Amino acid sequence: MALATVIIRETNTVSVTVTTATSSNMGILDTPNTTLATAYAIPADSYSYEKWQRLNVSANASGNTIQGIRVWRTGTLGGGSDTHTTNARTAAYAGAASYSTPVLTQTAAANRETMPTSDPGATNLGIGGTLTPTSDGVGLISTTGYSDYLVHQIHVHSSTTAGPAAANTLYIQYDEYA
Repeated sequence: MALATVIIRETNTVSVTVTTATSSNMGILDTPNTTLATAYAIPADSYSYEKWQRLNVSANASGNTIQGIRVWRTGTLGGGSDTHTTNARTAAYAGAASYSTPVLTQTAAANRETMPTSDPGATNLGIGGTLTPTSDGVGLISTTGYSDYLVHQIHVHSSTTAGPAAANTLYIQYDEYA
């Protein structure tokens, strides 16, 4: 059995540039794979640019199904009151977010839920606007395709002092069935 090829794609800019994401570093640039540099640091009482990322099943010769996507992060943010928010949620899923040019301000797209800091234990990012696969194939990817957008953003609290933050790791896990 061959496994499906799954990669993370990030969408940026007004021109809707889609790039393979090699990192989810966040900062004050609307660009994929941002390097961690002082020039891109998020100032106190400010937001990072939103990240608009999706899982992309780019090859699936054996027709396996991809479903059950779970997203979370580990690590601590720079200040005690900094927040990492997302549209990923296990209950009252709002459906697939339609791409909108990433911004540096708080938006409804990325600020619906606090990013989980451990495995949420249930699907929190959908496929085709739903968390649960249906009998007609909605909610899973069986050939090639994309998950819903994972939209996430960091807010640095006004009391956070300048300096590097501890490393965080973003986890994206999915189930693959033959």
